[in-house]
Amino acid sequence: MWKASLQSQGLYVFPGKDLVIAFYSTNVPDDSSHRFLRPVATSGMFDK
Repeated sequence: MWKASLQSQGLYVFPGKDLVIAFYSTNVPDDSSHRFLRPVATSGMFDK
């Protein structure tokens, strides 16, 4: 699940891994951060 907010803030929730990634940017209105969240969450970096 992904939820965007104002000023390029957002949350990416991956329930299968009990993972939440929060992000923000000072480069407004840059909405590109969400494109990288799924690859990061599924990269294996957060595997137990």
